[in-house]
Order: sequence, then structure tokens, then C-alpha cells
Amino acid sequence: MDLQLLSLTEEGLERLKKHCKVDISYEDDLLRMYYDWAVEDIVSSVTHENPCNESFFYDSKLFNQAIYPLVNYYYENRVAFTERKVDYAPRMVLSVIHKLRAEYVPISGDSDDV
Repeated sequence: MDLQLLSLTEEGLERLKKHCKVDISYEDDLLRMYYDWAVEDIVSSVTHENPCNESFFYDSKLFNQAIYPLVNYYYENRVAFTERKVDYAPRMVLSVIHKLRAEYVPISGDSDDV
């Protein structure tokens, strides 16, 4: 999945570091990697559409509510494997994923595609 609109900006990285209580820069590459993982995990848990409706996630307060706790979870637990599943994620993240599934609007506009 190519999710350019959801890429981590420098401002987003600073916000993420605050959330994770990280005041060093030498782990920025790890935080960026965990952010990419979290984005992919959340989006693929909501829809299998490829390409997906990126602007739905970009504009979603729910998506933003879930992304930082999931990145923090990865950071704190140093999840380092390629076959990740969101079923081990914090319960709050799973709750948000269910809400996003209910609200998701596919690119085609047909909600049966989800």
C-alpha cells in the first residue's frame, strides 16, 4: 500500500515523540518505521481496498486517535517482526478500528466493498 498522504511529517514526528516521551533524536528512524507499520496495520484492518480512500483516514480524528497509541505500543514493546496482526494491539486501538470500519467510505462509494 502506498499511503503518501499519511506520511509522517516533521511536525508529526515531534508530536509523536511527545506522546512516546522521547526526547532524543537517535531513535527517530525507529519511530518513523513504527509509524509506517501502524498506518499500514490500521488501514489494512479497516479495508482491503487498494488503493484505499486515503483522504478518509487523513481527515479522520478517530484515525489520529489510534495511530499514536499504536506507535507507542510498538516502541515500548520493540515489535520487530514482519507478520504483524493488530489483534495484539491495545484495546483502545481495536475499538477505534471497529468505528473506522463502520464509517469508512470506499473510493468507489459502494460501502459493500469494505
